[in-house]
Amino acid sequence: MSSPVDDTRYAHTTTPLDIWIEIFDIATYVPGVLDTEPGDSFSSPETWLANEQTWRDAYLSLRAVNRTALSLSLVCKDFASLVLPLLYRYVAIDSRRDWESFSRTLETTAMREPSSDGHPGGLGRYVRHVQLRTRTFSFLSRDPFPASYTLAFNYLPGLQSLSIDRGHWTNEVEAQFVKAVLSSCSATLRKLCIDPRPYERIDIFPPSFPNLQVLLNRNGCPLHLPSAPQLSHLTLCSSDCVSKHTHDKPLPNVRRVCVQVPCFPFIEHWRRFLTVQGRLLTTVYIHCAPDGGENDGMFQAVKDYCPNLESLIVRIDRSYKYEALVLPVVGRLGVSLSDWPPRCRTNALEEFQEWFEVFARRVGASAKVVRLLDATLSQDVQDWITDGVDLGPVDWSFKVEDCFGREIQAMSCQVDA
Repeated sequence: MSSPVDDTRYAHTTTPLDIWIEIFDIATYVPGVLDTEPGDSFSSPETWLANEQTWRDAYLSLRAVNRTALSLSLVCKDFASLVLPLLYRYVAIDSRRDWESFSRTLETTAMREPSSDGHPGGLGRYVRHVQLRTRTFSFLSRDPFPASYTLAFNYLPGLQSLSIDRGHWTNEVEAQFVKAVLSSCSATLRKLCIDPRPYERIDIFPPSFPNLQVLLNRNGCPLHLPSAPQLSHLTLCSSDCVSKHTHDKPLPNVRRVCVQVPCFPFIEHWRRFLTVQGRLLTTVYIHCAPDGGENDGMFQAVKDYCPNLESLIVRIDRSYKYEALVLPVVGRLGVSLSDWPPRCRTNALEEFQEWFEVFARRVGASAKVVRLLDATLSQDVQDWITDGVDLGPVDWSFKVEDCFGREIQAMSCQVDA
């Protein structure tokens, strides 16, 4: 039996190591990349969608944390051993040269360091997220593509998250490449951002994703996806589906749906989807184009087909025609303004007051809590309150929160629990 002294000594020899590992993990962490569950009802497990602006931001973020991890690994031998798994946790591939180098590294280290558990060894066992940009792969203009380009995914036994940016123009060779990639890692993926092309002749999806929980899917009918029994969050942008889904069953575990930049032809597809899935949904995100016309049907469909909705998050414009806005009754409403801050900052206070009064009167009793999701707007509001500006309340009956979930007392009315 160990003495108390021995126990204390053992604790001191292990605790510093755990602390260092935690420090390194925090220093090289990118929020949201591996998340599959939202932090609260207003957050989303999304990281980015495959478009030019957000792709570049995400790419730079991953590169920055990898540089931090590399710097830590160069401090000393002990640091290098602790940081190694974090150095390869996130991988961002932006060019053919990056991919060739990455593939060689995986293959070489797997042969040099075989695993004893039956899974591939080497550095690939540390990789949890890969961000892949096939639009920069010039080899995809040739047929066939080198087999080595997809074999690399066989060395990633712990891959959880994959994001593929395919560009606006793709060909059959590129589609075959993406299909091979997805087939190689479908068993382990928990999160996938993919961009299937409408009218694509090749079905790029494998038959099933047994562990997939989050799918950011910009095209295609969500009810015709491969089997994904664990799927709980779905993002969709458009669909060329003409089915009325008369005999389709809902996705059993999908409770959160995000609609990105919808356009008018999509509304009927959205309505058909909700006739099947709507009763199971608890959270809907609508990133709505601020036309104040056709897209009002997006909100009406949510009200008509989502009786169990708890949270609604909308991204709209201050110039939206709010008199036509139809909202379901929800406990929590998140609002993000696509045009904030205004160009003329000197009029920001007046513009906010004018917008919020119109918005608040329109929302009425639709929500108990309204959260302002923009960090800049939240800071502006806090600054105005600090300066003694009277922002309300007028006659609305909901609480107001900033982007961090802190109640803005000066704008809130008391709501009965």
